[in-house]
Amino acid sequence: GFLAAPRTSETSSKQMGRLRHLKKSQKKKRNKANGKQPVRLIYFYVLKCLYQYMNDLTWEKIKSVLAFGIDNSHTSFYREKYKPFGFDKIDSFKSADDFFKLPFLEKKELTKTPPFERLFLETSKEIRALSTSGTTGDEPLIIFRGSIPPPSHKEHLPKIYSKLRCGLFLTRPQNMVNHKQIKNIVRFFGNPYQMNETAALASSLGIDSIWTSPELLIHFIPFLEKNYKLEKIKLLRFSSSKLSEHLLKIFHEKFPNAEFIQEYSLTEFGSVGIQCAALAKKEEPAFHINQRKIFCEIQPAENDGGNGEIILTNLRKEPSLFIRYKTGDLGERINEQCECGLEFPLIRLLDRKESDKLKIMGFEIRPSNFSDVLYDFQQLEKSFEVHFYQHIENYKLINDIIVKVQLKDRNTSLEFTKVILEEALNEKFRISNRFKFADLIQQGFFSKIKIEINDNIEKGQTSGSKLISHF
Repeated sequence: GFLAAPRTSETSSKQMGRLRHLKKSQKKKRNKANGKQPVRLIYFYVLKCLYQYMNDLTWEKIKSVLAFGIDNSHTSFYREKYKPFGFDKIDSFKSADDFFKLPFLEKKELTKTPPFERLFLETSKEIRALSTSGTTGDEPLIIFRGSIPPPSHKEHLPKIYSKLRCGLFLTRPQNMVNHKQIKNIVRFFGNPYQMNETAALASSLGIDSIWTSPELLIHFIPFLEKNYKLEKIKLLRFSSSKLSEHLLKIFHEKFPNAEFIQEYSLTEFGSVGIQCAALAKKEEPAFHINQRKIFCEIQPAENDGGNGEIILTNLRKEPSLFIRYKTGDLGERINEQCECGLEFPLIRLLDRKESDKLKIMGFEIRPSNFSDVLYDFQQLEKSFEVHFYQHIENYKLINDIIVKVQLKDRNTSLEFTKVILEEALNEKFRISNRFKFADLIQQGFFSKIKIEINDNIEKGQTSGSKLISHF
């Protein structure tokens, strides 16, 4: 089940071969059934020339999930949401086309609804509550999670898994429910808020793998290498964020014997995209979408070719049910068959959807974070640019920010203005209500913000403030 942008030709030769084979088999079935309706493949176009094909099995799963969500006895969340569109009853869905007429689900809708008013299963079931981190600047979203089934693609995982004995899972305590039981690996859950103690215990256990995010690992390294030889680590399993070139360089130097594997995961869904051995070797954010539990669409962005926002739907009856959920992540379909033989579709994770939002070291930054401070200075034009860089210092990744502004009056003292603006930003700038930038500087995530006076920024661009990443 996958929705993707069109190619130069409508379908690949392999897909066309499958379609021809399907038509022949349908004809035989029709003859045998004496006119009875055979199982059919549904073809349709949606979302601005977006090509889609969905097989009957996937559509049956989606119908089952829709019935579970709409006719649910515990909550009326989706009945109320879909009622204005005429889809408050499962009988309203005549074909797969109707599914794509449903409105998208956004995080803001969910945070406005009390958690137990969007719980789709009885509390007598095995249910755990967890939440998003809040580093995006939005209100944390509380999610309910049931039991996690074992992975069904073990044969495609890198062989290094079979050689591991003890793994350190360095994650926030509440996110431990996201990790599946892995056969033959002892799991030690470390506390990211007590890194010195975690490093000591990990050393005593003789860990040979680390499962964490790049942001946590970069800050954990100094604690671990005091007590342990990093050459003993055989596997680094990353989730949450993409690996930048700077981070890859540091991790390769620090962990020379480790294999790197990335995972596309969201708190709302758990594991969304996995890497087989072939994808892991490339060290790129390319993943197999687990279509046994998730239906994935790509909504094309304007003037962005085949790229688009990733839209996800649960294919299982979950305590927190997501139907056409906007992730805010940007992806593209990889139009090729993976050499591993796994039939799951391939996707490459790109930057965040919004061009005016960047996620750096787990923190989401918007122009409004800067404008809240800069707009207090009347001598500045409303437009500005924020440039993000990275550099390595003593095997530590530091994020640098340069804000380019424009003065209304060039007779103003440039040096004095720069000093005042830099002091204001470094002291008052906040990423969210929870995170003050001065604290992040002290913790080593960022260096102090610098100001440049720039005449090349377009005047009159009230919404033209830009965030520009250089890594």
